Amino acid sequence: YYGLQHAVVTTSDGGICCPEDKFEEVLKNFGAGSEAHIAVRASYPYAFVDCITIASAMKSNSDIKVHLDLSKSKAKSDNEKFKDCTNLASIEFSTLDSDIMYNDFEGCTGLKSITIPANITGIEGWAFYNCTGLEEVTFLGNISKANRPFEDCTKLSKVNFPEGLTGIPDDICHKLTALTSIVIPASVTEIGNAAFKGTGLTSVELPSGLKVIDGEAFYECKGLTSVEIPAGVTRIGEHAFAYTNLASATINAVDIVLANPFFCCTALTDVYYAGTMDDWNKLKDKVSPNEDEVSHKAVELGFTSAPLTTATIHCSDGDITP
Repeated sequence: YYGLQHAVVTTSDGGICCPEDKFEEVLKNFGAGSEAHIAVRASYPYAFVDCITIASAMKSNSDIKVHLDLSKSKAKSDNEKFKDCTNLASIEFSTLDSDIMYNDFEGCTGLKSITIPANITGIEGWAFYNCTGLEEVTFLGNISKANRPFEDCTKLSKVNFPEGLTGIPDDICHKLTALTSIVIPASVTEIGNAAFKGTGLTSVELPSGLKVIDGEAFYECKGLTSVEIPAGVTRIGEHAFAYTNLASATINAVDIVLANPFFCCTALTDVYYAGTMDDWNKLKDKVSPNEDEVSHKAVELGFTSAPLTTATIHCSDGDITP
């Protein structure tokens, strides 16, 4: 099987070293209610491709709680490899691979917490989709790519990012409705597209070193009622805070591109801007190079949309009233 050497299956009484195709036979001998620790050892990449008996054995013995150790395996998991293994209780991810593949752990409802090691830099689409028991995720390194990995993880309320992280990747916390608070490390300079879209955040503290907030980053975060933009931010992408319940926004940056970030924020009544009234009016002439020009012409960077035409802009030298 493409270099798959052996697995060690253990209980508190000891371990059994067995070939991969003997998993199901071994697990059946454990008995209902047992806990099995499976440590997989594989010598070549893609050793799991077309080798489905590991997951099959787990599904056939769903009354056994399984702890899966992939830490010493070079084998990349095929897409959906452990999908719907509801008895998977914990995972130690490979320290030799860089990605978690598409839908790999979808429907693994027995997972409560996971730790993503520093070597993992990419999480492909919906890798943990519908893991409804998952409550906490900890990242130990920089994640550069994520595609809605935790969608429909309805209990996921704690996401831990490491110090030294430079960017929050696109879609990383997409629609985590149980996520009401987040600590964004001081090292972060960019928050990606839709990074926190549709989450349950009730407040957010943006780091002083932040430079860019990409489009839809906090879209439909209904719990947000106020936000303070650090002085170093140079661009806020299109619809970054759209459809939130913001009542006030503080913009400490003077020279900034605003790409209609407060679209349909109907509760927004006060914007506190660090620059002068003349500075504010000049912002209307700025066009973000990363946004669609047609969209800008239609909404005039948000300045003619309902939220900002009904808000008072408090500038350093006076107010601009609706």
